Formats: sequence, structure tokens, C-alpha cells
Amino acid sequence: QKLINVINRKVAEHDTLLPDNTDIEATDWSSINIMVVDDNDVNLRLAEIILHKHKARVTTARSGEQAIDYASMNSYDVILMDLHMPGLDGYETTKKIREMSPGKQPVIIALTANALPQEKEKVSQSGMNGILIKPVSDAILRKVIDQWILKASINSSSFNEFSLSSIEPETQTSVSQEQALRNIFSIELAKEFTGNNEELAFELFEMLRAELDNYKQGIKKAVKDKDLVLLREQAHKLHGASRCCGTTELKEASSHIENLIDQKINFDIKAETDRLIDAIENVAGFDREQAS
Repeated sequence: QKLINVINRKVAEHDTLLPDNTDIEATDWSSINIMVVDDNDVNLRLAEIILHKHKARVTTARSGEQAIDYASMNSYDVILMDLHMPGLDGYETTKKIREMSPGKQPVIIALTANALPQEKEKVSQSGMNGILIKPVSDAILRKVIDQWILKASINSSSFNEFSLSSIEPETQTSVSQEQALRNIFSIELAKEFTGNNEELAFELFEMLRAELDNYKQGIKKAVKDKDLVLLREQAHKLHGASRCCGTTELKEASSHIENLIDQKINFDIKAETDRLIDAIENVAGFDREQAS
């Protein structure tokens, strides 16, 4: 029976695996071949930067089809696999990779921004070894490599089962202008996911901003067509990207819609998407000088 470890990566404002103002010392993973599969450039860039820091050999794939092509030509020690991608999703991609690798099998870890309890069994059945809640951090990737590749002894408390966040939107009775700006973008929060690397934090923020108009158009189309599948897809991708960019308001608005759809709860589509569009526009119009 496969061991399924679900790492609890809650990214609430006061919950981080990286100590403040601390750079994690690089290790030597030059002998480790890793593929990261994700259709979101922000998530790919963050994982790539962290892995390159440790000298790992990194391949990035932006679709399940591309991942299968790479896996047919190369042997990977670890594959970090996004679950929700257009076309071939992470489940089907994993099954196909398992079927075509009769020899040494890679460790395949699922990546998802908002895991549901029923996904745990589905992940196991598709042949994956565990789940990571995005965004991945340096500390979490070290634990994964230590446990699965280097076979180090891992404290089991570091691999807790996840719990779903509340689907109720946060209420704020009084928010100062300074706090409101931090909710739109906080450089300090963004740096928690980049090992205190401010330059990379701003790079990821700008990558997210470059994608916002596409998200906005996709959300508006979903509302117009009353297409909950498209709306869920857009909210999920936006939630995954915003989690590692210090954009709390955007993360919460997209996560809220994703949870409502996943839980099959009736909701006012226009009211909820208006809130999400407002959050998108706040990030798009944010003056970076305000972040300092």
C-alpha cells in the first residue's frame, strides 16, 4: 500500500515554514533529477528558483502532455505534479508515466492549491506518493527530498494531514489604509515564499500581474455563460498563483469562489465574482512604491 503523506501548508498570515529574515543554506542536489509540472508560470518559477539554489537538475513542463514526452526521454528521481491542468490532468499524466516506466519509478508528489479530502484517495489510486499544498517552500522541498530520495528520518509532525480552510469570507470591521494596502500586496509576506529574496518576490508579483487581464476576461466569460467549470478553473489557477505572491485579498477572494463551487453551495455568482474582479484590479493597479 502506498504511503500518502499530506503536508499541511497553511499559508495564513502568521503561519510560515521559513523563519523571518532567514536564508536557508543551500545543499547539494546535483545528482538529483527533478521535473516540475504546472501550467502556471509563477508556480514553476518559484519551484525552479528553489531547486536551482540546491544545484538540482530541473526540467519544467507546462502540461501533462509535455511531462509525458519528457518522462519518455529522461529518468527522473522526483516529479512534482500539478493536479489540475487543462487537457491531461495530474492524475492521468501520472498513470501514463507509471505505465511507460517498467524500471526505476520516480517519486511523484501531487501539487494543488486547495486540496479536498476526497482527493487523497484519488491521488493514491493514480500512483502518486503524496500531496503538497502550493506554493512549495524551500523548507518543504528539503523535507520531500530528505524523505524520499536521501531517506533521512523525518519528524512525522512535519507531515500532517491538511484541513480545509473555512469557506466563509473573512469579515473585517475596521481596516486601516496601511492594512488594506498590505492585503493587496505585502512584500514581507511574499518574501516568506522566496527565502527572503526580495528581488524574486517582486519578480513573481510582476509575473502574476502580467496574467491578470487574462484571468479577468476568463472570469467575465464564465459569468456571462454561467459556466461554473470555467469559473472554478480560473479561480483555482488564480488562487494557486496568488498564494506565493503576497496578495492576500486576491488569494482569499479566489479561494472563496473555488471552495463554494467544490462544496456545491449555491451562491450569488455576480456578487462573488465582483469581489474577485475588484481584488484583481487592486493588484493590477498597485503602486510598488507603496510596498516599501
